[in-house]
Amino acid sequence: MPFAMSVLILSGGILMVCDHLMIVDLFRNRMNTVFKAYYQVWILLGLLAGVGAGHMLHHRSRIQQLIAATAMLPLFLGVLYPAILCGKALGRETRSLDATQSLPEELRSLVEYGQARIQPGDLVIEAEGESYDSGTSVLSTWTPGVTLIGWTGHEHQWHPTCYGELLVPKIDATRTFYEVHTEPELDAWLEMHQPDWILLGPREHGIYAIHPDWPAWMADRFDRPIHSEWNTLYRRRR
Repeated sequence: MPFAMSVLILSGGILMVCDHLMIVDLFRNRMNTVFKAYYQVWILLGLLAGVGAGHMLHHRSRIQQLIAATAMLPLFLGVLYPAILCGKALGRETRSLDATQSLPEELRSLVEYGQARIQPGDLVIEAEGESYDSGTSVLSTWTPGVTLIGWTGHEHQWHPTCYGELLVPKIDATRTFYEVHTEPELDAWLEMHQPDWILLGPREHGIYAIHPDWPAWMADRFDRPIHSEWNTLYRRRR
């Protein structure tokens, strides 16, 4: 019981601290303070639930059983969530632990191709991403390649440089590439950055003013292993 009480006091103390202190970050709200702390508390309460289960099995007094039942509540809640997910999964025609199965078909085929061929360290050029949107920063999220820019919110918040000092230059460099007006400008950009893979999809079309001849210019300089109604993937000629 000393161990259980210590864990309980520690968990309660962390929760109380969150009510009085806040990590001041880019978002200027309590989101990351609560998220980062509560995640740890659930782990601690999960340990406490295991102790509670043992006491429920080996002790008979009502007080001890009450304490044990209370300790098991986080265990019940922790099991409830995966149970609900399993129930939903059983209703699907196909069941898999492969997260790419949740992507639309046109993105899934792109990701599968990229995972098979993009090598660690390959430079990928694609549009800046939106946080928690699986349809953006597709190749940098799902393949070993690296990109100039990923999710802007997370890069701004968590980049090692203070509050994303490198964020704007990376955004500008990506926009400059997709919005070049002449072939010499395109060649100069490609010579400077030496990209291995370049994606042109709905998001790139949606946020950049792409020159009508841009796809043709790129086709003269890069292979197009994927060229569909939805996405075009350019690969540097080797």
